[in-house]
Amino acid sequence: MSRPAPIECTGAPRDIGLDQGRACRALLRARFASLPGWERLLLRAGLCDRATARVARDMQRYFPHQAEALQGLARGAGVPRLWLARRLAREHGAGSAPAASEGLAAVASGDPGRTFLARSVAGEAIVRRILSDGGFGSLELTRPWLTSGLAGVNDRGLALVCSLAADEPGDCAAPAALLVRDCLQQFDSVGAALEWCVGRPAGGRATLLLADASGELAAIDVAGTERRVRRAEAGLLVAATADRGAAIEKSLRAASPVNAESLVRALTGGSPASDCVLVDPAERRLGLAVAATPLHWIPL
Repeated sequence: MSRPAPIECTGAPRDIGLDQGRACRALLRARFASLPGWERLLLRAGLCDRATARVARDMQRYFPHQAEALQGLARGAGVPRLWLARRLAREHGAGSAPAASEGLAAVASGDPGRTFLARSVAGEAIVRRILSDGGFGSLELTRPWLTSGLAGVNDRGLALVCSLAADEPGDCAAPAALLVRDCLQQFDSVGAALEWCVGRPAGGRATLLLADASGELAAIDVAGTERRVRRAEAGLLVAATADRGAAIEKSLRAASPVNAESLVRALTGGSPASDCVLVDPAERRLGLAVAATPLHWIPL
């Protein structure tokens, strides 16, 4: 991950996708061009595998604004919409469970209203600043080909981060990671966002961590139709593989004080090759820690 300048995305969902597609056009077209010729022909003809078709169908059914954004993204980048839907399916589908080095953590530092969310990040990522019609503005870290963020905060101080997800049998194929974008656009508090996430259809297996400017902190684990809400214990929530989660929690419990810098150290394990993103709901900003360089904050 580099330290990209934020992409400015404004307007209706289709316009937001169009802005992102234009900004990421060269990268996305190069990725699409690397596919075998027969795959490109099939996707341009509107033909795809069953998993991709289900994701596109359920995205349209349950996340219509993001389906519109996906159309704009495809148009702006000049690539087929179904190829982007396939990237979404594979990003959050079978075989995409977090590696042992990846983790999420949410830390309440002990000061009122000073809560941070964080997650490790591998691979390509962009930062986008969204000013949407009929919704809250937000600052998000995401992939060039995704409509929903991996981490973000809106102008009301609601912040979310989402784990990488694995496949899970269920009626809905649209991945739970899409809930991040809907929450940032619509809600200003953890309570309201949790209510939406608990009742909204979404598929796969994922963990969303939520915080708001008041200092409230929660997590929701999604496994198909099942939802489990968790609250912080002594100001801490961690989501990771068992061994990695224990190491992160031990590091944070030992930190004095627990702050943004100690959170970065806990997530990266001190590795200079590890990157992570932090979200500060009180200040409405994202922090990028790239290859052991000092934390760089981007304001909303």
